[in-house]
Amino acid sequence: MFIEQRIYTAHPGKLPAWLKAYSEIGGPASSRTLTPLMGMFTVEFGQINRVLFLRGFDDIDERERGMVRRDADPEWQRFLQETRPIGALMAQEAKLLKTVPFSPIQKVGQPFVKTIEGDAMFVDHRTYDFEPGKINGWLQAYRDHRQAGAGQAPRPAVVLRGHRMRSDQSSGLRLGL
Repeated sequence: MFIEQRIYTAHPGKLPAWLKAYSEIGGPASSRTLTPLMGMFTVEFGQINRVLFLRGFDDIDERERGMVRRDADPEWQRFLQETRPIGALMAQEAKLLKTVPFSPIQKVGQPFVKTIEGDAMFVDHRTYDFEPGKINGWLQAYRDHRQAGAGQAPRPAVVLRGHRMRSDQSSGLRLGL
């Protein structure tokens, strides 16, 4: 399974209008022609004025076919026409992520199960860069830690003692639409 992560950065004050148009027009067109969203989030702290989408694809070729269908969809074209004058988007970033074998989500449409208490949902979104050849050691330690039922994931700096690793700033993401 592949997960497409898109992060859009908006000009201050313009994200609410863009999100409204996406929820009413763009989102339904995308879900109808691509796959359903796994999640859509706004950033609460860190680099704000951002929205992050996660969408899964079992087949990378299906993503391409879906993009063609979406681009041809009249409602998607309407969304683009209505949002261009807003001038909300300053930057767009896309990454294609591949799930690891022990990821809790393995198939498109598989629900995400919230396992912590509380009414709201926050996601601690982190990206780690490893030196070549070092990620497999961390993944194995993470897998072993989860299988042991220890709860929290091991801290990468401890697991990879003596190996340099850089962590991007953590972003607090709030569940959106």
